[in-house]
Amino acid sequence: KILVFIQNKAMIKRVQNSLRKLDVKCATVTSDGKKTNLTYKTLVEQSLFPNDVQVILTTSVLSDGINIKNENNNYECIVVASPTNSDMFNVDQTRQCANRFRNLYRSFMIYMQAPKKQEEHLWYIYILTKT
Repeated sequence: KILVFIQNKAMIKRVQNSLRKLDVKCATVTSDGKKTNLTYKTLVEQSLFPNDVQVILTTSVLSDGINIKNENNNYECIVVASPTNSDMFNVDQTRQCANRFRNLYRSFMIYMQAPKKQEEHLWYIYILTKT
């Protein structure tokens, strides 16, 4: 069972689609509709990773106040840290994500996304002056 923190809803959708094509049972938890989300309810009310779910893809909505009672160490946590649009690049936030499981678990990984190279000048605007 894997808990993956990704602070980008579009990326969560892409990863979810890829996992489903591989027949991996995954669920997503974001702030959108979390009150009606069955995975969220199971985590909050029972402190358990749902039995029928192999991977939970989530934003930082699960990084605070959630305890997951893992019955064995066959659990993993992955944080995808993007320096451009993610609080997951913050050490304190990453520590919060790492502490969601109550018992010893197999691994904690941080996937660091490299910033994309950007053009220094997006538009080439020349200022003409009289000489």
